[in-house]
Amino acid sequence: MTNQRRVLMRLLLTVPFAAAALVACGSDETTGGDGPTPTPGYEDVELYGEVTDEALAAFTAALGAGITEDATRAAVLDVPTEGQVIPSDPVPQFAWHFGGTSELAPEPFDALPLRFAPSRGEAPSRVLGAFFGALGVRSAHAHGAPFNGRATFLTFATADNPKLVRIFTSQTVFQPSVQTWAKFTAATGPITVTLLSADLEQNRVILDGGPIQGGSATFTVAP
Repeated sequence: MTNQRRVLMRLLLTVPFAAAALVACGSDETTGGDGPTPTPGYEDVELYGEVTDEALAAFTAALGAGITEDATRAAVLDVPTEGQVIPSDPVPQFAWHFGGTSELAPEPFDALPLRFAPSRGEAPSRVLGAFFGALGVRSAHAHGAPFNGRATFLTFATADNPKLVRIFTSQTVFQPSVQTWAKFTAATGPITVTLLSADLEQNRVILDGGPIQGGSATFTVAP
């Protein structure tokens, strides 16, 4: 048996135990365990990428100190553009970058392929994380490594629902799940997306790290 096949077999044997651990961890957060309490007023926020509940709490707390204007670091929307009409099918991709002016729209999103065999120097836990991420299983980041990096807070709002969809992410791309996209297609009237961002270390917003006001755009979803 090759080394690659042996690694694959070990990972497959580990999957049931890792899945049970994830379920148990999630159970702790909902039954008064050691997991964090959702930030009041932000219970609806969806987390993507490597951000944590603690990072979201730090970000929302920093909002109370005011929002910074800094065009060199601001999140700039690439998709959607102002006034754009987005087809309801397929589920679209929203994208942005930091600083400067709007760039060309990215190529359509393609899901990354699964990798079961770790490359040299790659921890098996990272491979399992990618495996469960591809299955849509969101690990409880509150029990993992603190977040370091730049995070973006996106608010999608309509005239009658200022919190239609809100996300907090370490990525610069957001593709809604089918369930989340249903909120967009069910909305009436134009939708406005607004971006804020901040730089964090160890789940804390760094000095002069934001929140920084980003771009915004109003779009509609075609029937």
